[in-house]
Amino acid sequence: KNSTNHEGSTSTVLTVKNIFLNSFTIAQNNIVIILGASILWGLTIWIPYLNVGTTIGMWALVVGLSKKDTNFSATSIFNAEYRKYMGEVFLLLGFITLGMSMGYMFFIIPGIVISLAWSQAIYLLIDKNLTPLQAIKASNDITYGEKMTMFFGYVSIIVVLGIVISLIITILVAAELYLIFSIFSFCAYIIAFSVMVSSAIYIYDELSNKLNN
Repeated sequence: KNSTNHEGSTSTVLTVKNIFLNSFTIAQNNIVIILGASILWGLTIWIPYLNVGTTIGMWALVVGLSKKDTNFSATSIFNAEYRKYMGEVFLLLGFITLGMSMGYMFFIIPGIVISLAWSQAIYLLIDKNLTPLQAIKASNDITYGEKMTMFFGYVSIIVVLGIVISLIITILVAAELYLIFSIFSFCAYIIAFSVMVSSAIYIYDELSNKLNN
């Protein structure tokens, strides 16, 4: 399949069309797990120390579902093993925040590029047991040549969801169907969130394969 050479150049594996279509397919197949894990995370976010593990568990959800791990469930975010990554994750987030901040200081675009280039680092740290710097380097390598596609893939999802949801909401409000409007708004949020998480799942699934070739 596609591979990464020693100079860091890569063959591309992503297309905007595939990001868009697969994000909706993955969301349809995994919405119960994604929604369940998100609710459990939200209900326990106030609990010190445990909230670190569950937050890392939400990133691990992306890794687990990208591998089609049938053992991963909504309650898997409570696995104690995720808390062992606390130091590495905090250090990695510090590096990412610093790099992105400096990038945004140079008129926004470098910050966006860095955020896309390093977007897979946390998943790689958890999945491949890398150090923070190794994860950043690996993320930079596998996203080489893919960043523009990733950006427009995300944009296409957001634009289509925004147009469809806004159109339906406008019709419901115009018809004064306020109860249905409330129900639809809640459901639309759930769907949109699940699709965005699913886009991360699909992208990591495709890009992580570059490390195996």
